[in-house]
Amino acid sequence: MSPVLTEPTKQFKECEESDQNYVPTIDLHDHNYQSAKNIVINTIQKYHSSNITRVRFITGRGNHTNSNGERAILYKTFPKWMSDITIDHLIDSYIQCNGFYLQEASDGGDEAQLILGLMYLDGEGVKKNINEALKWLTKSAENGNVNAQILMGQLCFDGVGVNIKKKDARAFHWFHMAAEQGDVNAQLIVGHLLYEGKGGNKNVNEAFKWFEKAAEQNEVNAQFIVSRMYFNGEGIHQSNKKASKWIRRAAENGHPDAQFILGRMYAKGEGVKRKNAEEAIKWFKKAADQGHLEAGIITEIYV
Repeated sequence: MSPVLTEPTKQFKECEESDQNYVPTIDLHDHNYQSAKNIVINTIQKYHSSNITRVRFITGRGNHTNSNGERAILYKTFPKWMSDITIDHLIDSYIQCNGFYLQEASDGGDEAQLILGLMYLDGEGVKKNINEALKWLTKSAENGNVNAQILMGQLCFDGVGVNIKKKDARAFHWFHMAAEQGDVNAQLIVGHLLYEGKGGNKNVNEAFKWFEKAAEQNEVNAQFIVSRMYFNGEGIHQSNKKASKWIRRAAENGHPDAQFILGRMYAKGEGVKRKNAEEAIKWFKKAADQGHLEAGIITEIYV
């Protein structure tokens, strides 16, 4: 039986080789450390008893941290897994590869451009080079990659590779591109930037539009903001009914301030059908359980 050859890559795509035989690709990016390790071991054991001789594992980047906050833990610890007693005798060799990214990035692939930019940004597999990182991340963002657009927005906010006087405007540019593609976090950020007048002219009406888009995607902070804007008539016609609707949705999704306000609404009989002490206490307690100070005081008195 031929041994299994594993190929842990740094990011999301395989290293291109002349051999065109089928190679199973296992993406570990959304798994935690133990889950990923179990998948690797089980996969190697499974394929060793088949006619598959090579397996490709994608370890991903950035979402995996250890207790010291270090990133890319799956990638860094992958070699240790290869010596696990349950599989070390099944493995002929394993290699790391990243040369394919440059070719695909040069060919215009936005995902490869993002990956190559991240590699230069973090110095993983290549020498750290901020200018090269920004070059490839910009190309990826301009090609419509939402993750690259958001990262470019964050880098601009931090003043990386941009005139400090223009950093907010450049950040807004990238976040706005991501927001237009439906990214909920970008929509929330754009709402804040427009509301505060950062990166351009203050525009409360436009801010409300983006907050509402994020709220409709169930972003709880946006739901709370939309409720307050309806209540105060900011950027939209004042409506207690719609304010109540959004405060309830935010409360149901776990926003402690919204839970406290909903409790107060039931306590006073405002924005609800009638006073309801039991409902009021229920929402005060939910808020208190999340550390809301006023709600905690109320529940201590009445519960």
